[in-house]
Amino acid sequence: MHDFTYFEDCNEISVGVSCCKSVPASTFAEEWENNRESLYKYMEEVHLGVKGIVRKDGKPIKDALILPPEINLARTNERGEYWRLILPGNYPYLKVLNA
Repeated sequence: MHDFTYFEDCNEISVGVSCCKSVPASTFAEEWENNRESLYKYMEEVHLGVKGIVRKDGKPIKDALILPPEINLARTNERGEYWRLILPGNYPYLKVLNA
């Protein structure tokens, strides 16, 4: 993983499900069962934060800046979508620039 991925909204992870770096294929089913609930819970965390779509006259706006209070800005992609992982809290408004 490279540090620049954080600035490109591309978070990467490596998941270890055993204390061994390489586990035999014959143990995959057992390791899955041992870690299934934790992995499901981790995947649910992707829904934390803010996300949405910026449109003007029904068309997506690329590169609009989203400035949620007190957190780093987000930038929309070519489909007008944005997302930012943030902890639960009270964020009463989002400010959109360049739209």
